[in-house]
Amino acid sequence: MGRRAGTADPIGAILNALFFGLLILGLDGLGVRDADLLSLAKIAVGLGFGALLWVHQARKPTPMLPVDLFRIPIFALSSLTSVCSYAAQTMALLATPFYVQNVLGRGQSDTGLIIAPWPLSVMLVARLAGAAADRYPAGLLAGLGLTSMATGLGLLASLPPNPSTLDIMWRVALCGLGFGFFQTPNNRAMMTAGPKERSGGANGAMGASRMLGQTGGAAIAAATFASTPGYGFRAVFVIALLFAASGAGISFLRLAPRRESR
Repeated sequence: MGRRAGTADPIGAILNALFFGLLILGLDGLGVRDADLLSLAKIAVGLGFGALLWVHQARKPTPMLPVDLFRIPIFALSSLTSVCSYAAQTMALLATPFYVQNVLGRGQSDTGLIIAPWPLSVMLVARLAGAAADRYPAGLLAGLGLTSMATGLGLLASLPPNPSTLDIMWRVALCGLGFGFFQTPNNRAMMTAGPKERSGGANGAMGASRMLGQTGGAAIAAATFASTPGYGFRAVFVIALLFAASGAGISFLRLAPRRESR
């Protein structure tokens, strides 16, 4: 008798652990100057295990790594948009405290006050974004949200030498509003792109996309700070802007008409 769909897959579990483990360890080590070569080797080997995992999972009717869902263009584009957006968010949220405390010389209370508009804006706009997702395509809403986020990041990168607290706060709020407007429609698109019985796989891919974006963003920010002392915060904001803009462009690709199989 053949193996049932729900049977444990030890080979897949091992490949999955090696792929994500080595990839995350490699990305995490990029911020340490003396470990660059070792970190790159870990990333390369991890990606190799990722390729083996993809081939292995492609043969499964209900794969742990949702290879079947990534064949759906809307799902694949939504996942890639998610990686870019979370990378941009992580870089910005890491750079801002360093900028406020190390460059401007302000205290922890000012840092908390300046960061607060980001999560507050996400919370305020989430309900509006959810309602809009019932009427408008996710590609449009998420693309506009990430465009707003990229604009805010560009404004943060171009701050004057001695900005007021309010000057920084409204820029951070613009980033948060954009991220909040992206998040709900994009997550919904990922959960509804495939069949209902694969919702578990879609949820796992959504979490993996978020984790890869956050881990990669943190690694890029750390490496940037290490290689550009004194000016790293502006470089991180610019790189975050590029990720947010790339996410917006990928999101808008979902609006392109697609041929339906007959």
